[in-house]
Amino acid sequence: MKKIKALSIVMCVLLTAALLAACSAKADAETNLADDAYFDRAEDMVSKPSEMPSVENGFSGMGTDGALSDSAATGEYARKIIKTVNMNAETKQYDQAISAIADVIAAQGGYIESSSTNGKSYNNYGTYRRYASYTIRIPAENLDAFLGGIGEFLNVTNNNSSQNDVSGKYYDIVSRLETLNAEKAALTAMYEKAESIDYMLQVQQRLYDVIEEIEAYTTTLKYYDGQVSYSTVRLEVHEVIEYTDVTDPVTYGERMAETFKDSWKDFAEGCQDFSIWLVGAIPTLLVIAVIGGAVVGIVVLILRADHKKKTNKKS
Repeated sequence: MKKIKALSIVMCVLLTAALLAACSAKADAETNLADDAYFDRAEDMVSKPSEMPSVENGFSGMGTDGALSDSAATGEYARKIIKTVNMNAETKQYDQAISAIADVIAAQGGYIESSSTNGKSYNNYGTYRRYASYTIRIPAENLDAFLGGIGEFLNVTNNNSSQNDVSGKYYDIVSRLETLNAEKAALTAMYEKAESIDYMLQVQQRLYDVIEEIEAYTTTLKYYDGQVSYSTVRLEVHEVIEYTDVTDPVTYGERMAETFKDSWKDFAEGCQDFSIWLVGAIPTLLVIAVIGGAVVGIVVLILRADHKKKTNKKS
């Protein structure tokens, strides 16, 4: 009787252990199924762009190698081109030119990003020169009108422009954002349906990472949008007495005439610089003359006194 009772107790313990093991296996299976369901859902959303949440101004025309598709290259999707212009210019009427530049900027819907001016500078020869330096942002569609406007009252001596096509990078980011937004939607649904704390924390951590990536990519897109929609013009304006001739001489005679003209101009400017220097140096020259005259007078007096002493001794 005792043996049967002990056997019954052992059987109960084994049965309880089996039930606990089965429950644990079921919980693990449910967790694995939930993970598989998430990844299956994410893959479906990526493979079916029509089901993916689209970002503002979204784009899905990228090729497998990251290049623009034919539809994008033919104009179905706007290309993203950053335009930059570097200019050097001259003016004989500095104050009027500075005011006119501000008027043209306002008329074309632009703004001055940064500027610096030097209104009281002298070069080594004492000649008065003023200059201004600008970094200007102009709507891309008004860039040509702006350049033509300032060219009417400035003598442009140098004009270099560049274009940087960032379409590939831009739309690659847009495509990446679409994928991340799809993943964010799936993770949000998983978080709301999570049954265990550990699983909820895992989903939450991944969700935070995805949100951080979305914010970083969105910031980059905003930067590109700003650079594309507003072109950058770096302008330097110098006050001059005579404009620089920007036309290149072609024939031998033109080259000779240009050389003679430059030589005469340099000679005239040299004479002007010397006369300005001379006027500025007059006070100093007067002081030097007075001191020099006094020294010469003292030396003469000393020599005369010495000569007189020698004469008296001989007599």
